Amino acid sequence: MVTETQKLIHNVLDTKYEAFNKEVLRDAKRQVIDLIGTMVSGYNGPGNSALFDLVRQWGGRGEATVLVHGDKVPLPHAAMMNSLQGRSYDFECTGPDAFGQNEGMFPGHVQSSTVPAALSVAEYVGASGKDLISAVILGGDMAARIAFVEGMGFDHPFDLVGTVNAFGVAGLTARLMGLNENQVMNSFGILANMVAGSFRSLWDGVMTFKLYGAMAARNGIIATLMAKKGFTGLKDPLFGPQGFFESYCPKPYHPEFMNRDLGKEFYVKSRHKKYPSCQGNHNIIDCGLDILKEHDINADDIKEIII
Repeated sequence: MVTETQKLIHNVLDTKYEAFNKEVLRDAKRQVIDLIGTMVSGYNGPGNSALFDLVRQWGGRGEATVLVHGDKVPLPHAAMMNSLQGRSYDFECTGPDAFGQNEGMFPGHVQSSTVPAALSVAEYVGASGKDLISAVILGGDMAARIAFVEGMGFDHPFDLVGTVNAFGVAGLTARLMGLNENQVMNSFGILANMVAGSFRSLWDGVMTFKLYGAMAARNGIIATLMAKKGFTGLKDPLFGPQGFFESYCPKPYHPEFMNRDLGKEFYVKSRHKKYPSCQGNHNIIDCGLDILKEHDINADDIKEIII
């Protein structure tokens, strides 16, 4: 009997480029353009130089490029740094949006890990443009589907960016590197021991808010490389006893949400931001700008703002 996890894995490994319609391809390309822009503009964000100094200190084989800096570093480090840069100002696209049977759900910031990782892995393996776009679509779709099982909640202990993103990265890396089902299952089993990311980072206003997405990019690649070498992980990494969902996700969670319309619909359409901030702030920013247009307001005269 084929399990739901096996179905999800085969979707990312076996789906052909020809399965994607024009809208899906357009949305994937927009993701790539968006993230390249935020990786470039966010290269010097707070804390980035501290981690990059360590990456340079560690050295190693030049396998993939850190954007803007131009350094070639080991593949997991390149994906980590590119993701960190892209997430630095919370300016990257969010989503992908859910529709169809899963309409109304939100998987967080999937692309902040999957797109930088896909670009790094594609460079490493010498992938074609079609291979890159396929990986972006299917890795993001996989991460979003795992997120829908849990559901988004700011009261959850773990941020989805630090957990489900890693599985999407593992899936796209496996596709680009030609792994099989058993190897991907092992990479998931390894990741169940590596994912993390405390939501407290947001409320404390600290640099780690962007770190766990970068670690998801790094760890997804490391887990896949380990599995390719024969390292084993949990046998039922997602749904098994003490697996990912049981260990990380508040109950009730909904396994039936994961594979709805699998292979027929692809979660790739994203929300592209106007401002470098959480999208939840955008209405407030627009409101403030509209008030400024209508009234002659001197910032020095403002004593208090009540929302």
